[in-house]
Formats: sequence, structure tokens, C-alpha cells
Amino acid sequence: MAYSVRKPKPEAGLSAQKCEHRWLDATQNAWYSLFPNIVIILCFLHAFLKIRDRATKALNDSFVQIKDKVWNAYRAVSKASFAQQLRRLREWTLKNAPDSAMKTHTLELCAKKNSLFAVMTLQTHTAPVIWWTD
Repeated sequence: MAYSVRKPKPEAGLSAQKCEHRWLDATQNAWYSLFPNIVIILCFLHAFLKIRDRATKALNDSFVQIKDKVWNAYRAVSKASFAQQLRRLREWTLKNAPDSAMKTHTLELCAKKNSLFAVMTLQTHTAPVIWWTD
């Protein structure tokens, strides 16, 4: 029989999303307790794929612009430029993107700026790295 880890079922009064976040927090804390010097970073590609997967045909015009802005931020040459690109993406999304799951996930990506900063410093960091797909 193969070993597997199952995510917990939501407790009474908790949404599945809140239960998921508790599970992820506990998992990250476990990694930190085992390896205090690790760096856990959010995988930028997976964050983008969440946005892409929520883009419908009706949202295609907005998605094309969001896609370009997301990848422009990814290609930033410094943390300051990266932060500025994410701020601009957030502002544009709030103003122009229609209410949708795509908009929600775009704003979530912008909110995770600090987690994504680790990617910018990865080349100079000597600690072990755990890639986290949120």
C-alpha cells in the first residue's frame, strides 16, 4: 500500500478554503521547524496558471492585457521594478477587469508580492529552497 497524505476535511463552521489555508500554514510551519534556514517561495508559473484557467472567452480581452502585465512583472530586473509592476497590475485590474474569478486570482497574485520576492533573490541565496505551489 502506498503512503499518502490527505488534506483534512473542513471542521464544522469552517469553509473548505479556510481549512485549506490552515493545512497549508501547518505544512509550511512543519518545513520551517525541520529546516529553519529554508526559503519557501511561491511558484510564479502556478500563480499565473490560476489566472489563465479562470479566463473565459468573454474575458479574453482583459486576459490578454493581464497576461502581458503579469509576465512584464516577472521579467523585472530589480525588486523595486517588480513591486512597481505588481502595483500597476493591481491598479489596472481593479479599474478595468470585470468581476470574475480571473480578477480575484490576479489580485491574489499581486497581494503575494513578498512571497514572490524570494524568486528575485534566489540566485544569491545559499539556503535550501522549497518551491511552493499555492
